[in-house]
Amino acid sequence: MMVGPIFALLAVIGLLAILVWLVQSFVWLVRMLRGYDRVRPSRFGLRRSRHPIDILEERLVSGAIDAAEFEEKRRLLLADKAGVGKLPAAND
Repeated sequence: MMVGPIFALLAVIGLLAILVWLVQSFVWLVRMLRGYDRVRPSRFGLRRSRHPIDILEERLVSGAIDAAEFEEKRRLLLADKAGVGKLPAAND
């Protein structure tokens, strides 16, 4: 009879599926605990999104903006994130 080996093969496949699920769950848990809040799923896997402050830092390093402008824009971004420093509307 071939029933014994078939059940053994199905058991091995099931155990491998459970092992893969456990490893994926562990990786997900570690990522969440380490604060990977800027990683989002994309069509081709996980992709890190660019935070506005990261873009500001790149512009500062490349020389597109100076340190004073960087600090001003950084302060505005952080105040906006906290919901405190809303810019007043322009009076036209």
